[in-house]
Amino acid sequence: MSVVTLAGILLGTFLISIAIVRGGSALIFINIDAAFITVGGTIAATLIAYPFKDVRRVFHVALNAFKKDIYPPSQFITTILNLAHIYRRGGLKKLETEEESLNNRFLRTGVELVVDGFEHKDVHAILEKERVYFSLRHESGEMIIRTMAKLAPAFGMAGTLIGLIQMMAVLNDPHNIGRPLAQAMISTFYGLLLSNLVLLPIAAKLKTRTDNELVLMRVIMDGISGIHAKENPIRLERHLNSILPPNQRT
Repeated sequence: MSVVTLAGILLGTFLISIAIVRGGSALIFINIDAAFITVGGTIAATLIAYPFKDVRRVFHVALNAFKKDIYPPSQFITTILNLAHIYRRGGLKKLETEEESLNNRFLRTGVELVVDGFEHKDVHAILEKERVYFSLRHESGEMIIRTMAKLAPAFGMAGTLIGLIQMMAVLNDPHNIGRPLAQAMISTFYGLLLSNLVLLPIAAKLKTRTDNELVLMRVIMDGISGIHAKENPIRLERHLNSILPPNQRT
C-alpha cells in the first residue's frame, strides 16, 4: 500500500477536523440529508453518464492509487540485461528457466513470446496492443473519477438550494429554520470536500502511476526486442537508459 497517498488523505481529514472541533461541536457537520444529496447524486449521475460495468470497475481502478509504487525502471533494466546475457549464452532453454522468476506480468509475457518462437514483429505487435489497451483502460477510469469530481460540487450546490427552499417555506417559524439551513451549508461543504480531498487527488495519482507504467512498459518492450535480436547488452543498456531521465538511469 502507498503510505504517502493514505497519509495525505488522513492528514487532510485530520487538519479539517481540528478546524471544525476548535470552532465548536463537530456533530453539527454531520448531516445525513446532505450526504444523500451530494454522494448519492454524484453516483447516480455517474451511472447515467457511463455504463454500469465501467463505473463498477472504476472503484477497483481507484484502489491502484493506494498500491505501493512500482519498482524504478532502472531495476527492470538490470533484469532485462541479465536476461539478454542468459539468452546470448544459453539460448531459449536457459531463457525459459527464467520465466517463473519474473514478477512483472508484462515482462513475463514478452519473455514467453520469445521462448515460444514468435517473430520479432509479432512480439512487438502483441506487446504494443497490450500497452495501448492498458492505457485506454486506465484513462477511462481516470476520466470517470474526474467526472465525479466535477459532479460532487454541483450536487453540493443542489443540496444548498434544496435547503434554502425548505428554509424559505418555514420562515414564519424560527424554530424550524435550523435543519434546512444546516443542510444548505453542509451540502456545499461535502461536495467540495469529496471533490478536492478525495476524487481529484486520486485521479491525479492514477494519471501519474499510469504515465510511469507506460514508460516502464516501453522500456520492457524495447528490452524484449533487444533480447529477441540478441543485441549487445552494452548497446541495449544505452538504448534503454535513453528512454529515462538521467536520475532514473542505471
